Amino acid sequence: MAEKAEQLLSKYKISDHSLWGPEFEFYILSDVSFKSETTGSFFKIESDERFTTNGYHIANPLDVYDDFRDEACKLLLSAGVSIRYHHHEVGNLGQQEIESNFDKLLPTADKILLSKYILHNLANQKGLFLTFMPKPLYGQAGSGLHLHHYLNYHDAPEPFLYLMVL
Repeated sequence: MAEKAEQLLSKYKISDHSLWGPEFEFYILSDVSFKSETTGSFFKIESDERFTTNGYHIANPLDVYDDFRDEACKLLLSAGVSIRYHHHEVGNLGQQEIESNFDKLLPTADKILLSKYILHNLANQKGLFLTFMPKPLYGQAGSGLHLHHYLNYHDAPEPFLYLMVL
């Protein structure tokens, strides 16, 4: 399907090729518990972070998951996922972002799945919980899979940039 989409871009002279750069936004949580039964249900989510300001690009020592992101990026790089950068996101209870470099559509789709697999497994190894849910915490920033999207056509003076939020 991705290959057909790329062919259509060329066929209709929209673009010679497209490049995609995903931003992985997620929360790292220290404890998660829940119950879902006929007689009642609950969920409880806890984070090791304890600051009350906007967390965007917050630095150590308040950014308790900087080392996690460093290790995750090394694992991603070793698996062939080229990383642009990482930082703490807006949410002050463990929200993170890792942004990968641009690649063609099909390899990007594969790298998205591989990245989520690696991140979940690393969190599990460290006794942490990781979620890509769009809005896991009330009153905190939501997470999305942002895709920066370049269309490049040989006659165009510059590539076009689109930002898609999924």
